[in-house]
This record gives sequence, C-alpha cells and structure tokens, in this order.
Amino acid sequence: MRTTWINGRIFMPQDWVVYRQLVRTNNDIEGWHRRINYRAKRGNLQFYLMCQLLYEEAVSVTLAAELVFREDITRLSSISAIRANQHLTRIWDEYTAGNRGVRALMTSASRLIKYSTK
Repeated sequence: MRTTWINGRIFMPQDWVVYRQLVRTNNDIEGWHRRINYRAKRGNLQFYLMCQLLYEEAVSVTLAAELVFREDITRLSSISAIRANQHLTRIWDEYTAGNRGVRALMTSASRLIKYSTK
C-alpha cells in the first residue's frame, strides 16, 4: 500500500483521493460502453453498419468535446446524481466548518451513495 499508492512514482495521493470531487467513478465510460453495445447488439450489426455506428459516435464525441472545451457543458448528469452531489457538497462543507465529525460525514455519505443508485 505505502510503496504503490502513497510513496509511489506512478500514482500520487491526489490521483486517487476523491474528497470534494463530484465525479468519483467510471460510470460515464460504463454508460457509453453499454449504450454502444446495446445499439450494436440490437440489430446484430454487420461490419458496414458497425462502421456507420462508430462514425456517428465519433461525430457525437467530437461535438461533446467541443461543448466541454467551451464550458457549455461539463457532463450530463441525471437529476438524482445532481441532487446527490449537492447533498454531498453540503455535508463536506459542514465537515470543513467543523459542524460535522468524520463519523457523521462517512455515515451521511454512505447513505447518500446507497440511496442515490436506486
């Protein structure tokens, strides 16, 4: 643990600590992968149709990257994810201000994660 994660040269603590970060998972990538697989399997795609699907996806990704670069969007989030992040930010602020202890922070965060995924 200490050699790889804390004192390692590849992964620094700021690379794996998610405190006060709104994106804490790889769900964005998993969602994209699931969507592509669904579209591909739905029609039992032949090679040329798969090429068309990947081309359309490349155009979509290019547009999304441009919107992110211009800061018109940061990411697409569901209402439940937005609410969960708002609540998490509030409890972090309470912890930082000294109005909430570590145990209360962890308890609230664990409940939030549990119920926001349903």
